[in-house]
Amino acid sequence: MRRLHWLMALLLPSMVGFGLYFGSLARGSAWKALLLDLHAVLGLLLFVLALTRLWVRHRLAAQLPESAIARFTHRLFYGLMLVLPLLGLGVWASDPFVGGPALLGRDVWVGNLAERLHQLHYLGAWLLLLTLLAHVAGAFSRSRTGSHPMTRMLPPY
Repeated sequence: MRRLHWLMALLLPSMVGFGLYFGSLARGSAWKALLLDLHAVLGLLLFVLALTRLWVRHRLAAQLPESAIARFTHRLFYGLMLVLPLLGLGVWASDPFVGGPALLGRDVWVGNLAERLHQLHYLGAWLLLLTLLAHVAGAFSRSRTGSHPMTRMLPPY
């Protein structure tokens, strides 16, 4: 289970980095198309990993005491990890310029919807990055009981 945690810790900042990098590339670039596909696949992988991690956290809820701040940060963090891939999927499905199927057609209102979804996805990614930093800072701080930070997060297996 610790491997899952570390995999997510590596993938999350990478996803934000991918998004910022390929946002600067020209439309129609083969490199941009490849990075967009990789971003989408990794986003769906992170979605599944986040669901798995939530299931584990739910099973361990009685064993993991946390403060109100930690509870809020976790809810925001995991909420963003679930919502951002769905927003990205919405962008992919509606915006013909990101290589998706343009399921809703190419009308102006679809372009506006895709733009709004893209803006929410972009802002959510920055919020996720800030929440990740808060999560890491909280993970390495000592609890009121003085327990080691990493022992509070996962069981020893």
